[in-house]
Amino acid sequence: MKLFFLLALLLFSFDAVKSASLDNLYCKTMGKFYIRHQDLGVSNFLYTEMYHFKNGNLFTTSSHNPKPRIYNKYKESEPLRVTSGHKVIIFQNDYKNGIVVHTDSVETYLIKLECEN
Repeated sequence: MKLFFLLALLLFSFDAVKSASLDNLYCKTMGKFYIRHQDLGVSNFLYTEMYHFKNGNLFTTSSHNPKPRIYNKYKESEPLRVTSGHKVIIFQNDYKNGIVVHTDSVETYLIKLECEN
């Protein structure tokens, strides 16, 4: 019985550590690469936007819209992989870097992220 409680405590503590590393995480975009679906044309450019993961929501801020707005709820679908709306965000082991894959009916784009808690 003690072993069961010890295992349960360990499982819950690992889950809490994983959630804490994502909650209240701030990320800055470092560039954007577009693929247009209609003609498969590509372009890339410097693009600045901030992502903030807080209380299960992904907030975004940009130079065009400096007031934080809720983009969507986020869910960690598997370790280091987060989904939110049309976005899939894949982090490296330390949540310091990642990449966003955003796809909709018109275009797909990739965004490089640098993050900190």
